[in-house]
Amino acid sequence: MPVTTLGWWGEFVDHVVPVLQKRGLMQTQYADGTLREKLFRQGPHLPDRHAARLLRPWAEPSATAAE
Repeated sequence: MPVTTLGWWGEFVDHVVPVLQKRGLMQTQYADGTLREKLFRQGPHLPDRHAARLLRPWAEPSATAAE
């Protein structure tokens, strides 16, 4: 039976996650910032070389691209 059925998810989060965190197998805190900032490391905007940047012609190039 899948873990997400019949309320097992709540029990997993309440009982298993704290044990994993105490053992150092699961994070207790996360770094600040958005996923995009963590992946590209260039602030909250897509890098100028990213293909999706072309889909947003109104977006100005970032300051780092001008250098």
